[in-house]
Amino acid sequence: MAVSKKNFYLGIDLGTTNSLMSWGKVDLKTKQVEAKLVPITMTSIGSGIVKKEILPSFVYFRENEVPIVGEYAKAMLVRQSSRVVKSVKNYMGTTKTFNFDGREWKPEEIASLVLRQIKISAKDFFGFEPDDVVITVPASFDTDMRAATIRAAQLAGFKCTEDDGATRDILLDEPRAALYDFINRQNREEIPSSLIDFNEPRNVLVFDLGGGTLDVSFHTAFFNHEKNRVDVDDIAISRYTRIGGDDFDNLLADRFVEKFRKKVDIDSLNEIEKEMLRAKFVSFAEQIKVELTSEIENKRFFGKPVENVTVNLLRGNVWDNRTFEYDLSKREYDEIISPLLGENFTLADVDKFGHIDYSKAENVIYPILDVLHKAKRKLGGIMPQVHAVLLNGGMTKVHAVRERLATFFGIEPLTLGDPDKAVARGATSYHYLLHKEPGFKPKIVTSETIGIRTVGKTVQHLVPAGTVLPYKSPIIKGFRVFYENIDYFDLIFYRGERKDIEPPNKELLKRRIYFARPLRKGEEIAIIVKVSRDKVLSFEGWLKDDPTKTKFTVEVVTDKK
Repeated sequence: MAVSKKNFYLGIDLGTTNSLMSWGKVDLKTKQVEAKLVPITMTSIGSGIVKKEILPSFVYFRENEVPIVGEYAKAMLVRQSSRVVKSVKNYMGTTKTFNFDGREWKPEEIASLVLRQIKISAKDFFGFEPDDVVITVPASFDTDMRAATIRAAQLAGFKCTEDDGATRDILLDEPRAALYDFINRQNREEIPSSLIDFNEPRNVLVFDLGGGTLDVSFHTAFFNHEKNRVDVDDIAISRYTRIGGDDFDNLLADRFVEKFRKKVDIDSLNEIEKEMLRAKFVSFAEQIKVELTSEIENKRFFGKPVENVTVNLLRGNVWDNRTFEYDLSKREYDEIISPLLGENFTLADVDKFGHIDYSKAENVIYPILDVLHKAKRKLGGIMPQVHAVLLNGGMTKVHAVRERLATFFGIEPLTLGDPDKAVARGATSYHYLLHKEPGFKPKIVTSETIGIRTVGKTVQHLVPAGTVLPYKSPIIKGFRVFYENIDYFDLIFYRGERKDIEPPNKELLKRRIYFARPLRKGEEIAIIVKVSRDKVLSFEGWLKDDPTKTKFTVEVVTDKK
């Protein structure tokens, strides 16, 4: 298919479980982008080379061979789980490494293989290899996670800087992408404009629950008559929460393992055998979850009760020639996943938010409380009205999740179209806006407060949550050297609202600055902190009494020392 580079726009959803690429061109009638998915070429067991819209984000490292990305890699998870990497997105920006055949792989290097697979497929589809694209990330990916994603894009061959060296707007928060897709589809009259009337400012909470991550963000969207478009401003963004379909599947897999234990002495298996058996049950859990969800939707479509829906799972030769059969009802599934639904929380808990221990609150409601707490504080203590709840991500198809959110908010959430595809399509719409209007700069805010450790356990706040980006702080002074004749100084950054290092505050990053000469006890260091629109943190500093000779600049990178 021959397409001019000048008349199409690209968005990539680099997902924890699945990845997609969307492309679009302007519909001459509606003046809106018509977004479609790019077929992705991959290897599939039993089918050879196939083209599909959804690429599983799995990478199989064959011994001393080129890694395989996609369906084949996902299938190999139950055969050679030790050589398959899944959910690499959860490790972006960390020091986690993967070792295969004597080579060490960083998370961003593995993510680049997924992006490269997409890029090569795009070349097959368009006739040339595109390099201009928008890639989506969780809204509260921290600075190192975002830097790692940009690095993955660079390794895959995408253009991340302008010719003059300026950073490009290559990253887009996933919830914002879902909202752009909703707005675009409404403008194209694919969905009724009455669902959310943007002629008045509307507060929209986006709940994006995918395979490995949960993003919750709160936005104000309104029709800009001067620009003839709907503008989206951030109000608040939740802290990053590693909860998703994998967690739901693991709970169900636990139930399967306990039943299978009656047939096989699982404890007698070695660690590799246990890992392989576990991978099978996780795969079964994912499959039956999809079947149960589909059956419930069929019943709902025909107006039939769903409470007694049951599906059957039957698999032969699971282990030692033993079969496995399980009848899973909606009622039992809801009971199994109930720990993840935060059923004890209500909207009233927004005011108690600061007293909830984050480490004990791994559920889908906690990030909602986080967002509303931040929004209320930003609006001067007034609880904002939620006009609409927009669902995105494959896990929002699960009936229990939608029921829980409807109960929590007292309004029915919007679940239109295929949530698996909305983020990629929304990235395409955003890419179009960037090209259509070079000055287009939607208001982006920080997801949480960034601070720096000073004396003892004290943390001084530098960038408050909700700060509009890009941001450059005033000169910050008061950091003193406490030891004589050392040639380095440690800057330790924290994220969170507390003014100390105790949970739920969490260390964001640590950088050791070396100087050409030994420092004297009591010398003062001054710094300036910068946060880009991509939410990547950098800083510059100097010794207060010797600024010209001791100035240093640190761009945050993923190689943590």
